[in-house]
Amino acid sequence: MPSSHSASSAHSSSSTHSATSIVSQTSTVEYNQVPFDEYVPAVQNLCRKIWPSTTEDYEIERLQGGAFNRVIGITAPNLTPQVPTQYVLRISRFTCYRPERELAIHRYVQEHTSIPTAEIICSDPTTENVLEMPYVVQVRLPGSSLLCLFNTLNHEQKKDIVEQWARTILELQAVKNSKAGLVETTQDSHGVQTYNVRLWDTTPELINDIDNVDPATDRTVLNMFLTQFKRWEVSDLQCDPDMTWCEEYYSRLSSVAIEMDAAGLFGDNHHHLCHCDLEARNAMVEVRDDGSAKITGILDWDSAVFAPIFVSCKPPMWIWAWNDDEEEDELQANDIPDNPEQRELKQVFEDIVGPDYLKYAYQPEYRLARRLFTVAVNGLRTTYDGIQVADEVIEEWAALKARSDCPDPTSTNGSDDSEHSLKRFEHISVNDEEDPRSDQEVE
Repeated sequence: MPSSHSASSAHSSSSTHSATSIVSQTSTVEYNQVPFDEYVPAVQNLCRKIWPSTTEDYEIERLQGGAFNRVIGITAPNLTPQVPTQYVLRISRFTCYRPERELAIHRYVQEHTSIPTAEIICSDPTTENVLEMPYVVQVRLPGSSLLCLFNTLNHEQKKDIVEQWARTILELQAVKNSKAGLVETTQDSHGVQTYNVRLWDTTPELINDIDNVDPATDRTVLNMFLTQFKRWEVSDLQCDPDMTWCEEYYSRLSSVAIEMDAAGLFGDNHHHLCHCDLEARNAMVEVRDDGSAKITGILDWDSAVFAPIFVSCKPPMWIWAWNDDEEEDELQANDIPDNPEQRELKQVFEDIVGPDYLKYAYQPEYRLARRLFTVAVNGLRTTYDGIQVADEVIEEWAALKARSDCPDPTSTNGSDDSEHSLKRFEHISVNDEEDPRSDQEVE
């Protein structure tokens, strides 16, 4: 597991590492933003607006940010014993980013699960504030980053964390919805908020692009895939009319989805709550004693969505096959570890998650389905190495079919043939009208 950007560093109570400072300075240059030292007075002003009962200065700390957020630590004067003193300020790097979506899924998780998350103190999704950017203030979670801490734990402490990790995954999967997509909130004329699920955006600016999709087309796993590929095709061609080559790519990716569905890979068509970046870097942990440790919180819920169950079954190889230098290779996920302690950690995890999870985690067709999902959500233009990923999925699926008994989708009883299935999505376009799907409440 590479020591890349760690969102959990924003919540660690330890001092800022020098590498974090370097990354933060580089990020300031990369995103053309005000240097940290010049930004501190604005943060002090914000603190006085949030906590007007004190005139003392707040301790402001540079923390490692990410692609979408600048992150700053705040230590407040000890107002009362009951009030936390350490907070994290997350400031959007872009005015078009939608922090209210992170708030919606964060609150949804708090209401529907027992998974620990950081308490949100206040937020402003507008630029009409002293920072002139959208922001969120959260209580700083206790403990240290699991990414930094895991290899310092003894075996019993690791087993404790692995058991909690497995149960976290199962608790998320237990929350189901008939639709795939992002969780958002809407408010009626009486001020009552409801949760809704809508498909992902298909514009590089991350704004709320809308289409003329039939409200039912995103309900099955297959239709979710076909709808997304068609939406991305329309969006890509609108952004760059010369990208006519994308039509063939999206058509071939759609054919892969149709064949996967015909092979029975998409199951019961339920969508499950999934944290799409559930990695060690997004967890905070405290050591309790020589035989136990506790996950104090899971971070970065902006990537959490409702998705097919196989999406949330990416095997957490860092548990039993930690790689300091690069990302673990999922092709080796089910290899038996050489180290007996690592074998036991793998067994502890597998015993808790059960056989259904393991099927989705280890079978090669579901590994490909996860990669297909990545392109369906992010498109060819915005998926990292999108064209390469698409080529690999298409080629590996063809090879997998050649050495297996996957049925021909055109001969499967009760299934549309490939051509007919694709024609059903030809009407999709992108416009600026209100999305009729946003009125549908989460079940």
